[in-house]
Amino acid sequence: MTDNVLYYLEPALFFIIGCCLGSFATFMGHRIFSENLSVLGKRSICTSCNKILPKKALFPLFSYIFCKGKCLMCNAKISIRYPIIEFIAGLGSLYAFISWGQSFKTVVIVVLITCFMIQIVSDIEYYMASDSVDIVMLIMVIMLGIIEHKKILDQLIFFIGGALFMLCCRQIVMWWIGKDPLGLGDVKVVAILAPLANSALELVIIFGLFGIFGLIFGVLWKKQTKSEIFPYLPPILMAFSIDYFFLAKYMTFFLQKT
Repeated sequence: MTDNVLYYLEPALFFIIGCCLGSFATFMGHRIFSENLSVLGKRSICTSCNKILPKKALFPLFSYIFCKGKCLMCNAKISIRYPIIEFIAGLGSLYAFISWGQSFKTVVIVVLITCFMIQIVSDIEYYMASDSVDIVMLIMVIMLGIIEHKKILDQLIFFIGGALFMLCCRQIVMWWIGKDPLGLGDVKVVAILAPLANSALELVIIFGLFGIFGLIFGVLWKKQTKSEIFPYLPPILMAFSIDYFFLAKYMTFFLQKT
């Protein structure tokens, strides 16, 4: 009976932890470049009335449902972005636990997912990527390389290749449209995450996914905000996530068979 309870309790616990980290990511992403709000300052506040949120409004996912998507103080609508990020972070943590169990690799993956969420929020809010979060991501990627017994030279080649690819894309698009479409923050993130790929083919597929997701996300973003620029990190991080969590396994199996 106890074993059956633990069988369901552990995955549920990892999902809840992931949702909490997703909530933390929205908090950090919103404040990390804010001129008025400090990361170490007061508790979470409503972005409309600037009042401190009560404790019952701080539970990931459930508070959004309980509050019916509105602030309890001013009745302003809360962006659906918050529960979506919490839910995705929860699913990512759950998937990491199911895939790698109670291991150090699972902890590293969960930290990396949290960094992804922070960068996505800050890019959406400010069109910027945090250097501090980049450093944490770099450390996590290096740790994954050690855990997965990857060669240092291969990782360095992928790091340089990712950076050069993004810089070339940046220069080509600048020449084509006369504007700077990609910030150096995007280039850094791709360079940091490129060593996650296990082969050159896999890295090419990641770039292809980024192109597809970027096109779709760009159209939706322009339709929603009427802005000519849009954050590139959401499609970039989505491409790396889908590859690492799903495509990499099938590609490794396919390459071993051939």
